[in-house]
Amino acid sequence: MRSAARNLLVAGVSCAVVFGGAEILLRVTGLAPSRALRSPDLHTLNSIPGLFEPGQELTDLVRRDLPARIRINNLGLRGRDLTERKPVNAWRLLCLGDSYTFGDHVNDEDAYPARLEEEIRKLRPRTEAEVLNAGANGFGLLDEARFWSEKGRRLDPDVIILAFSPNDISDMTRPVPMIDQMREHAALKEQPLIGPALRFLQNTATFNALQILAARLSVLTRSHDAIPAIEPARAGPEAAPRAWEEYHRALVAFGADVGRNLGRKAARIGTRTLLVLYPSYGNASGTERAFASEILPAWADEAGLECLDLLPLFSRAASRGDLLYLVPKDAHPSPAGHRLAAAAIAARLDALGWLVKEEEPNPAR
Repeated sequence: MRSAARNLLVAGVSCAVVFGGAEILLRVTGLAPSRALRSPDLHTLNSIPGLFEPGQELTDLVRRDLPARIRINNLGLRGRDLTERKPVNAWRLLCLGDSYTFGDHVNDEDAYPARLEEEIRKLRPRTEAEVLNAGANGFGLLDEARFWSEKGRRLDPDVIILAFSPNDISDMTRPVPMIDQMREHAALKEQPLIGPALRFLQNTATFNALQILAARLSVLTRSHDAIPAIEPARAGPEAAPRAWEEYHRALVAFGADVGRNLGRKAARIGTRTLLVLYPSYGNASGTERAFASEILPAWADEAGLECLDLLPLFSRAASRGDLLYLVPKDAHPSPAGHRLAAAAIAARLDALGWLVKEEEPNPAR
């Protein structure tokens, strides 16, 4: 017993020394951040309409060369504080999407949902616009549909912006949706011993370094069954029929759910949804075929959704030399890309007459 206790003590001290050494090294070199975006515990997750622990303010240093200021509001969403209950005179828009919507590697005010709020106020100064950023890294259409069904309805939006990005097709093949993984992680924080340990570790550079490494390994090693090595959105429906057809079915189901299962007419007169096709860097630069632009507008119409394809606008801007993505550092949109997307979305919403309350005269009609 004494020998076992001594061995445990030595092992514990050794682990502490190794962990401490790694922590000091990572902090001094800046190879990993000591603070990262935190998820809530299960009780908090169930009580808020958002996905992240409310009240966070940090500079995201997951990419040291692309620091970004992030604020998580009282609702658990990125951006300024807002009431869960929509103000009487407010015109509320809910943006659903993945890291393109959340705004990876750009500041709060540069992500397109925040820019969209500014653009709407330029077009309609008398409209009290509220744009909610419900984007989350790794989300796909199944996650966004679940978010809408379980949480988004509580926010009572007048308009939904559903953003498509090219990896949304490959996300259809995940064995476990990202939103379920987030819930499982939140449930761990409710455990008596694991919960406090996780809260402690989340504020260490060592833990965050391991998280980053695990995410990168997952991307490198994950399999998509019969789907080719190239991303399905790049390969097209002939090379990856299952992933594309699953996205098709999910999009139609989402349109039906938004329309309260009453079909196309109800979807258009109730909460209105605009599917925004956000091109990749390869699409905009012309180095990749944009299958989504060829296929998704018809699928959106079938689902009872309006559709805005940003590709023509982005292609023209890219040909002028505009830096719409963070390439070569990262393939996510740059502040200029988010700004261009927001302006185009606001203009389309205004043309549709979706920025005017029913009792107001609408010049677009």
